[in-house]
Amino acid sequence: MTTERNKQVVIKFNNEFFAKGNTEITKELLANSFVNHTAPPGAPTDASVMIQFITAFHKRFSDISIEIFEVLGEDNKVALRKTITGTHTGEFMGKQATGKKIVINIIDIEVLKDGKITERWNSTDFPQVFDGAISRDAVYNSWTPTHTNAKVPRLERTANFSNTTQYNSYYLENGSFLRCKSMVLGYSIPSGLTRKYGVDRFRVYIQAANLFTITKYTGLDPELTGSDLKDNSNFGIDFGNYPANQKNFLVGINLSF
Repeated sequence: MTTERNKQVVIKFNNEFFAKGNTEITKELLANSFVNHTAPPGAPTDASVMIQFITAFHKRFSDISIEIFEVLGEDNKVALRKTITGTHTGEFMGKQATGKKIVINIIDIEVLKDGKITERWNSTDFPQVFDGAISRDAVYNSWTPTHTNAKVPRLERTANFSNTTQYNSYYLENGSFLRCKSMVLGYSIPSGLTRKYGVDRFRVYIQAANLFTITKYTGLDPELTGSDLKDNSNFGIDFGNYPANQKNFLVGINLSF
């Protein structure tokens, strides 16, 4: 099958499945051996998760539309860049309806054989768009009863015993650092040259603050300006304060007459 024909298959699948919510199209355009490589950890890698998601999405969102910006094909692969737009009109994934329109950015890669999609990879900003500042890592790599070897704690919307007042190594990291807090380079012109002009001392200098910091800490500033050494309740806690690690440069002259 030609590359152009494969592109048409992928476009048709997107228009029917994602835009219209027609899940029956999976029987026509997805192979029996179809593999969804970006299914959540522990979830089936067939089309069932996609069908479940898009069915719920069309029930809780209205005015759904899809816009395809690019379709690229090579051999048996098709890559597609698109957006899906919808208005949040019903409770979805535990979040009450907001009445707001969302725009989801998506990139798909499909593999086709004999006119059917056999494999699929997907990258989307849906978690960030729908849930605010939540990361994709938190959505897909957090602890669940079927994904116990997770690297992110259980994802929950409300505080409870499992996520409050409990010590958690996920939020602990090495905050060691090496920083050049201040450096001054100067030059004093010999007094024998300056005194003939009535100047006893002439010095020029350049001073730099926070010239560099070497650290693997992922926060804004490993120095933790809001942490109090005398207060055990907040020592070593990063409160996200505005960092005091900006570079500063000062050029000056010292004169003595």
